[in-house]
Amino acid sequence: MSTLTVAPAAVARENRVLADRFGGTILREIALVAAGTIAMIVLARISVPLPFTPVPVSLGTLGALSVGTTLGVRRGLVSVGAYALLGIAGAPVFTGSNVGWAFASFGYILGYFLVAAIAGLAAQRGADRPRPPSPPEPSRCCAPSSADTTPSGVTRVGLVPTGGGAAVMCAAQGR
Repeated sequence: MSTLTVAPAAVARENRVLADRFGGTILREIALVAAGTIAMIVLARISVPLPFTPVPVSLGTLGALSVGTTLGVRRGLVSVGAYALLGIAGAPVFTGSNVGWAFASFGYILGYFLVAAIAGLAAQRGADRPRPPSPPEPSRCCAPSSADTTPSGVTRVGLVPTGGGAAVMCAAQGR
């Protein structure tokens, strides 16, 4: 008879984003989304107008990346959605004096959804954290042939060259 076991929640959520470390009450979720929306507003208001295009260079993309990586996919999308809805409703949250949805750079604002989703998914999978060191690669020139134990209890493994020029390499390496 086989049984089904479920891993504890702590193991299943090993790669969490920064916002997950604060706990999970509904009030805290709302505060995190509001903070993400405010960060988007502040960063999007910083812009450099370009003379050859009606679309200025702003830090809105940095805001979408930051919100996605800090809050994760779900909260990041809600923050970007709240930012977009505030601007569509007429609040002066977009770069310059743009309000509503009928202006040249509104396509970029729609792209913020994709940016926040991709960045949030990458952060949830641990792409924003260093990887643990990988184990050393085994020698390619010699293979284990036999193992014996010395009287003191130490196990020794004999190595045999695996072919061709590998014998020369193993001899050069002292094996």
